Amino acid sequence: MTTTTHIEKVTPAKAREWLERNNTRNRNLRPHKVALYADQMTRGQWLMAGDPIRFDSDGTLLDGQHRLAAVVESGKAQYFIIVMGLDPRTFGVMDIGMARTPGDSLGSDVKSGKVSIGSPLGSQTMVTMLAKNSRDDLAVMAELLESGKVRPVIDRTYPIAEAAAALSYLGEGHAKGKIVISV
Repeated sequence: MTTTTHIEKVTPAKAREWLERNNTRNRNLRPHKVALYADQMTRGQWLMAGDPIRFDSDGTLLDGQHRLAAVVESGKAQYFIIVMGLDPRTFGVMDIGMARTPGDSLGSDVKSGKVSIGSPLGSQTMVTMLAKNSRDDLAVMAELLESGKVRPVIDRTYPIAEAAAALSYLGEGHAKGKIVISV
């Protein structure tokens, strides 16, 4: 059995196909979740957070039906990590942990230095994404950066002559993004 992982831009047509052909074992669809995700996608606020769309070795969709349904509902293609070829028994151990509460999420943000910012005009969430570099994945990342869907968070920029001040600021632990030293 071979398991493969890749990043793919999933179109509404592809999402619909996977839902119609491969979605035979999942729980009932929760329309409010789909509507929430679709709204974020429509407004360009959906972030690829690293949660994969997962299929077993028979091609059965194991995880991701709400995200795929939101792609269909929003009409907006989205990038996802796709995992194929999992042992069908893994379905029994997916999504069985304790749900994360808002307090848990806030605690995680505080510990890692990431902050969710709310305002009357909308919200922004800063997220870190790590990936094993491959030529295809780097091409996808370049496309995301060029399109503005993924943006680095830059706290401050310092000229090279002020590198000591930049390092001092970084050492104080107040940085809320990247510290850039321009040459």
